[in-house]
This record gives sequence, C-alpha cells and structure tokens, in this order.
Amino acid sequence: MYKVLSLTVLGEPVSKLVAQPGKPHWFTPAKTLQQMELIRLMWKLEVRDRFDGKVPLELGAIFVFDRAPSTVKKDGSPKAGQPIQYIKKPDNSNLIKLVEDALNPKQGFGGAYDDDSQIVRYAPRNGKYFTDLVDGVDEPCTIITLRELSSTLRIVV
Repeated sequence: MYKVLSLTVLGEPVSKLVAQPGKPHWFTPAKTLQQMELIRLMWKLEVRDRFDGKVPLELGAIFVFDRAPSTVKKDGSPKAGQPIQYIKKPDNSNLIKLVEDALNPKQGFGGAYDDDSQIVRYAPRNGKYFTDLVDGVDEPCTIITLRELSSTLRIVV
C-alpha cells in the first residue's frame, strides 16, 4: 500500500520565473517567491505529511479559458468553425519546477520530501487544462498530487 497526498492551490497557476539580474546581485522575482511560499504554507497546514521514498508527481494547472467576444454566440457557446486556442504560457516544465522547488526543504521552502531527486517520474496527466468560469463554479487553480511508491516497485521507462 502506498500513500497519496493531494493539494489544491486556488488562483491562477504561476510558473517558475527566471532569476533576474539586479544590483548588487541576481534575484528571484517576487511573484515566484510568493507562489512558492503559498504552496509551502498550504502543504504544511493542510497536508502535514512527507515522503521518504520514490515519488511520482502529478500536476494539473487549471486556467480559465477566455473566449474573444467574436468567437462566441450570445448564449456563450462557440460559433461554428471558430477554433478554440489551447496554447497558453507558462509552459509545463516551469509549472512543475515551481512545485518541485516549493516542496523541497533544501530550497528553503516546504518539506514534502527530502530532495526533489525523489521525484522519479511525472504522471501522464500532467499539464494545463482550460475551463470556462461560470458563476464562480470553476476557478483557476493548481492541483498537486504526490504518490509514494513501494521501495520494491520497479519503474520501467
């Protein structure tokens, strides 16, 4: 048996932004630091558990899909023949990197595992998903799920 821990962070998903040059040294942008701190605090308050073994990571970044007024009918449904654009920044690798670092105690944040080297694979469902915001029912969020594997389980890639 293995444990499964999940956390939902409400709000627009944020990716790991590249460190910026500054004087007298480089710095990590505030938006990145704030999101990492939010994930770390939510994990500490809501999940309160850590992993000792191999950990697959599953990450779902839920974005609100904004349709241009010219592509929708009055009832909100898409007009025939209008393409729906699903390409949106940030890219998946930077979304994953922010979560890895937020839950890594060596980065000064979190503590879901001892080191992000314990993440042995990424779930095939990792990615960005898009939804319509209707009456506040669906909200943008980041869903983080970690599953600890048995030490005897072999992963074939």
